[in-house]
Amino acid sequence: MEYQITKLAVLTDSHSAALRHLLSRAEMQTDQLAMTTERWPDVMFLPNLKSTGTLPVGFFRNEILCGFALFCREKRWLSGKPQEVWSLSRIYITPEGRGFGFLARLTEMPEVVELARGKLGYANVLVGNRAVESYLGRSSKRFPALPNLIEMRENVSSIRGTFGLPKYSKRIVVRRANSGDADELLEVLQQQHQKRLLGRYWNESTLSSLTLGRPDTDWSNWWLAEHNREVIGAVFAWECSRCNQNRLNAMPRHLRMMVGSWNLILSRLGWPRLPNSGEVIPMVSLNDLVIKREQVQVIRAFTREIGMWARRRGVPLLLLTTDAEDPARTSFRSLLGTELRSRLLILGSEKESEKTFQSLQALHYCDSDLL
Repeated sequence: MEYQITKLAVLTDSHSAALRHLLSRAEMQTDQLAMTTERWPDVMFLPNLKSTGTLPVGFFRNEILCGFALFCREKRWLSGKPQEVWSLSRIYITPEGRGFGFLARLTEMPEVVELARGKLGYANVLVGNRAVESYLGRSSKRFPALPNLIEMRENVSSIRGTFGLPKYSKRIVVRRANSGDADELLEVLQQQHQKRLLGRYWNESTLSSLTLGRPDTDWSNWWLAEHNREVIGAVFAWECSRCNQNRLNAMPRHLRMMVGSWNLILSRLGWPRLPNSGEVIPMVSLNDLVIKREQVQVIRAFTREIGMWARRRGVPLLLLTTDAEDPARTSFRSLLGTELRSRLLILGSEKESEKTFQSLQALHYCDSDLL
């Protein structure tokens, strides 16, 4: 039997190609879909843009990268106060890398211990990734190195077409923002994210970098909903498939038939094509959605106006990721039930659990870019 040499190591820029290749093999599955993803220009681009610090850890077997975990430091709202938290935003081990105790050894790695020391943490785990769900859900009494599982929530990523778009009340005015809206936009983002568990902490620097830092984006990617000239909703819409290139590997028969019929008939009339198996899924992602009031009308307004904008750009799909209990989901209907579900696991010590108890009553925030 071949002797196995295994190790954990912090990844550097020299591992970018191997890491991207590894991620492209990590298949995400739901009851209806199976897909893989590639990240451009590299796997760390969006995490570095959105976090105050990152720690990518590679799992090596005989000097071959066979898995990785990505830890991030972020500033988020907890119990009405901005606090630094850590997150485990991605974790994947190839089949040939499993059974070597990589996950257990993560909690003893000095760099990981230092990053998470004294802080609350969270992890987004795809529903069905049983190994990671089981590991993170274990009792810290049996495994002292593990933080407590304080709370578990569910995220839903809904995908809908840019056709059959809803109508909305004429009282709502939807427009694209410009740099002159920065102050008002920052105010509404701060107010609404402060109410969410793990809401993003916004300031002028954060708003500017997240607005201008993604490929081909500017202030016009923010969409505002107004009533009587007051901003009552905002969302950042961008073609996320420029960075997160998801590919469908499998879809159910009824969805394949719909895609085939759509591409055969309606695409000839100028409507955007839907992706077939193996093709990159072109999508516009609705990020950082905040609504002050008139929830139903505002989400319908954004869906219609952004859907028409995306359709003119040749993009057939919209993506919205949110708390499974968020009322916005009822007005954003997925395409034939196409949804990707993940679990938000909130981790920390008993002391941190007491500090965070009030926040756990609120809806939580989920950043679809980092799923």
